[in-house]
Amino acid sequence: MPKYKNTTTADIVIGQYRFTPGVEVTLNEFLESLPAGITKTATTPCYNPIVHSDLYSGGSGSATVSIPAGTQAFTLRLNCTGGSVSVKFSDSSAVTVLKLASGMSWERFFPSRVVDSIIITYLEASSKVYVTMET
Repeated sequence: MPKYKNTTTADIVIGQYRFTPGVEVTLNEFLESLPAGITKTATTPCYNPIVHSDLYSGGSGSATVSIPAGTQAFTLRLNCTGGSVSVKFSDSSAVTVLKLASGMSWERFFPSRVVDSIIITYLEASSKVYVTMET
């Protein structure tokens, strides 16, 4: 996370942030322009836990979602917003693990990389599902 320090003797306010003199502040965002008296003390980037997020939709057929390389433990979220879908995992061959209808969500934490991909089969023309993976 980026860090900033007020090097003056007075409080400085930038948007929603107040910088007290001499105090280092860690923020969840980068400040594009710094006023006099505010110094960036660390440029470490913000951490983004999302490794994959996308909408999958289709009238027929299926989509294969690969688990990104290097991902070990992760949380998988599926949110069906239209039609219905069936979901399989690469380690379950032909076994459908679950079916989701419009308005249904499913979430699971995988403590290790036990699957390499997710296979989504569209069961209706209006099928839509959001897939999110977070470390």
